Amino acid sequence: MAGKRKTYGAAFKAKVALGAILAGIGKWMTLYNTEFSHSALGGRTPVEAHQGPGPKAAA
Repeated sequence: MAGKRKTYGAAFKAKVALGAILAGIGKWMTLYNTEFSHSALGGRTPVEAHQGPGPKAAA
């Protein structure tokens, strides 16, 4: 019985750790897409680039 508890406990800890990792990645992705400007996008964030027209191209 102790072996099953230990295995369940390890699996539970791994699941909790994975959840924390995924939450951290989600926060980073939100910041990356909404707060950080990108030179390849004309200094806009990915969200800004997706939502509207970019800088006007030289004619």
